[in-house]
Amino acid sequence: MEMTWSSKSSVRDDSISNPEFYSRMFPKRIFHKIFKRKYFDVVLKGNDEADLQKLKTAELKIKELISNPDTTAGVHFRFNSQTKYWSFIYALNILLKNDVRTHLNLDDYIWVFTFVHKKIKGPQAIDYGPVDSDDYKAMRMREHAKKEDKERQQNIIKYLNEYSFQYSVILLIYSVLIVFSLRKLWVRSRSTKD
Repeated sequence: MEMTWSSKSSVRDDSISNPEFYSRMFPKRIFHKIFKRKYFDVVLKGNDEADLQKLKTAELKIKELISNPDTTAGVHFRFNSQTKYWSFIYALNILLKNDVRTHLNLDDYIWVFTFVHKKIKGPQAIDYGPVDSDDYKAMRMREHAKKEDKERQQNIIKYLNEYSFQYSVILLIYSVLIVFSLRKLWVRSRSTKD
């Protein structure tokens, strides 16, 4: 689960130093819209039994919120210096387990909220026609033949690359032998003429 943790002052300072980024990232004063919602408050004070009960109730509220997205409600976790570490981890596990996609972590708080997303129409299906047609089979056979020809050419090139050095050495030795044989014959023919 990706998580960004910041404080109100850092958000304020960053938005002042880089207003263009924050106007794109958080359009139409989204923080004010988020904070104006009616939140179910979960104040965790360090009492194990009470905190566990509050966290279980918060989980039920979150499940309800996710199943019926509501842009006016949310769940607000509040931690303080007496809150035990397991409570914080339990709250994060609730977010992870329920696949909460929108939440905000600031200071000692976690705000859980939802947005109503518009449904996007997917692309229309393309009609490829009947796949058993003769044209389709002929096209597939041509593609298969092209693929085999390409593989055959690659194998020939690979073979020539592997054995070209060996053949060139053999050819060189053979050429040298022919040159020496011809020279020997020439020397003999000259010596017989003298």
